[in-house]
Amino acid sequence: MDQQYYQLECTQEKAGRLDKYLAVCLPEYSRARLQQLIQDGLVKVNGKAVLKPSFAVAAGDRVEVEVPPPQPSHLAG
Repeated sequence: MDQQYYQLECTQEKAGRLDKYLAVCLPEYSRARLQQLIQDGLVKVNGKAVLKPSFAVAAGDRVEVEVPPPQPSHLAG
């Protein structure tokens, strides 16, 4: 799986906590995964990295999300 990149624009009805907003817009990822992406600096709001999942997004905010490919597992089968 390749790296994924998303560009979103927040609407009034989806405004609120950044992690909740992303969970609604990107249901293919768990909220915990999205929170980790935020804390890793891979989410930007209006061009600036945001490190707090509780950051409040507002209508009109532009949100960019960079999702790196999953790391290979080293578990023995």
